[in-house]
Amino acid sequence: MPANSLKSRTKGYLFGILGVLILSPDTLLIRLVDTSPWTFLTWRGGLMTIGMILVL
Repeated sequence: MPANSLKSRTKGYLFGILGVLILSPDTLLIRLVDTSPWTFLTWRGGLMTIGMILVL
């Protein structure tokens, strides 16, 4: 494998692990927030959309 491919693969693994670590505490926040499920899903989806737009 070329060195560039290994760097790209390592970068992908790091992004994947980082995403899991960021989203894991999300379940705790869901239980702590006292709001309706639809309100929470709306905010969560909107913030994820903004995050994806910023990344891409």
